[in-house]
Amino acid sequence: TTLHLPKSRYDSISLYLGKSAAFRDKYNDLDPPINETVLQQLKEAGLDDLLARHMAHLFTRDPLVMYESRIEIDDETNADHFENIQSTNWQTVRFKPPPPQSGIAWRVEFRPLEVQLTDFENAAFVTFIVLLTRVLMAFDLNLYMPISQVDDNMRRAHHRDAVTAERFWFRTNCTRASVPCAQNQPDEYAQLTIDEIINGRGDASAATTSCDPVRPGLLQLINVYLDTVGVVGDERAAIDRYMALISQRASGQLATGAAWQRAFVQHHPAYKHDSIVTQEIAYDLCVAADQLAHGQLDAPELLGSAPPPPPLERKQ
Repeated sequence: TTLHLPKSRYDSISLYLGKSAAFRDKYNDLDPPINETVLQQLKEAGLDDLLARHMAHLFTRDPLVMYESRIEIDDETNADHFENIQSTNWQTVRFKPPPPQSGIAWRVEFRPLEVQLTDFENAAFVTFIVLLTRVLMAFDLNLYMPISQVDDNMRRAHHRDAVTAERFWFRTNCTRASVPCAQNQPDEYAQLTIDEIINGRGDASAATTSCDPVRPGLLQLINVYLDTVGVVGDERAAIDRYMALISQRASGQLATGAAWQRAFVQHHPAYKHDSIVTQEIAYDLCVAADQLAHGQLDAPELLGSAPPPPPLERKQ
């Protein structure tokens, strides 16, 4: 029989792998296609059901590339055959086992971010994600929601000006059951703006749950974490600048890279408002992007009015 693959190789994840106390089977509410032969082989080898299903889902794809010299190899000491499938599934999150006989740790890659126009923006988003992972672990937050809602969010995120024009599913009771307020509370989700998710909601009249009427945003939780672990001085100043960019992008005070590029085209003297980006316009946009990346072009509507912080020296 022909196996229907509803998603591209370049898409969102289809399964949660976690076995934490907060996880519930109902969050995996999709039925992704599975390579049944691989699933059975992995279960017989002792893998738990979730991880086996994840790997068997990856192996519904065919290899994209195969080198003749790498066909006959020792799979006990070399992971090329596995990586041939694993590394050609470009999903929003990638679970990466360590290569055989290496000192590399187990890894999880967060992959949906687009490369930005400047090093400052890239550093800001990377710093935000790393700090968010620390917050999740330090405060034991539960951000689980059904995978189908994650997919819905991804579809909305592709719309023009989605940062300010769309609402996204997000969990409204994020604490664990050990918190008295959350005891006996059902899962609650709401469609929030990116501003509300990142910067929080300070208006109790806009509450979506009686348990948490004034909901802190992710940035507020990051600031509490930074205060708790005692990040101060130049390091804190640099992080604050990065977080300010994230905050102002979320609120709409600053343009996204996509909005900035659209505005550049729309205001170009050669643009005839006919949806045609000519070679001249494309060239000028590339020049402007290069100048922006090298600090030769001011774009306060994109980066804010303050200059980015100097790079911190690596500690020895």
